[in-house]
Amino acid sequence: MNEVEKDGGMERKNITIQVIDEQDNKQHFLLQVMTDGKDTKNIPVLPQTSTMIIDDNEKTKIGVNLTVPYTIRAFKTNLKSTQELKNQSIKSNTNLLGEVEFTPTDATHIIKINVNSNLP
Repeated sequence: MNEVEKDGGMERKNITIQVIDEQDNKQHFLLQVMTDGKDTKNIPVLPQTSTMIIDDNEKTKIGVNLTVPYTIRAFKTNLKSTQELKNQSIKSNTNLLGEVEFTPTDATHIIKINVNSNLP
């Protein structure tokens, strides 16, 4: 799904999420991608949450519904896989570094999260 596709009356596309760590800490990041959903004329979009773990050099692609608001949270984590996450508590193994809110459009291709700019 590189271009916009219709899925049951809703337009969807893949976008890239990239975590930028200017301190180059060779860190793993836990990403939470969330939406509260949206009631549209054609079909309701239900609330969703996706969780993934990436390293600081990695980009990941996700499928999103156009015109539906999303929140992406980036956490520092020592975990290296989602399998490890299943056995652990998010609060005990992560520190929130950044959060981005966006509503994808046809022109949205990449969302960058600079985890250093959100530090206190």
